Amino acid sequence: MEILIGLAGLIVGLFLWSNIYGGLFATLPIVMKLKKSGDIKQIKWGQLLGSVVLASLILLAAAIWVKPFFAGAVVAGAIMLFNIGKLRGEARENIKRDYPEISSHDKK
Repeated sequence: MEILIGLAGLIVGLFLWSNIYGGLFATLPIVMKLKKSGDIKQIKWGQLLGSVVLASLILLAAAIWVKPFFAGAVVAGAIMLFNIGKLRGEARENIKRDYPEISSHDKK
C-alpha cells in the first residue's frame, strides 16, 4: 500500500513541483524582465505566488502526515529539477494568456 501511495506522490508531485519551479525559475524572471522593459504595467503577484504557496503547503502537509506520498514527491522534485528549461516555454505561453497587453504588443 505504501508503494501505491508513493507512486501517487510521484505523479501528483510532478505537478506540484512544476508549479513551484515554474513559478520561481521560469515565470518570475520573465515577468520581471517584462515589467522592467515596460511591456507590462503591473505584475499579478497573487496569481504568481499563490500557486507556489499552495503547492508548497500541500507538500508540507504531505511531509508531516503522509510520509510515503512525500517520498514520491521528493523524487518528482528531482525529476522536475532537470526540466526547468521546458517550463520556460510553458511559462511564456501562460504569460501571453495572463497579460493580454503582451499579445497585442506582439501584433504591432
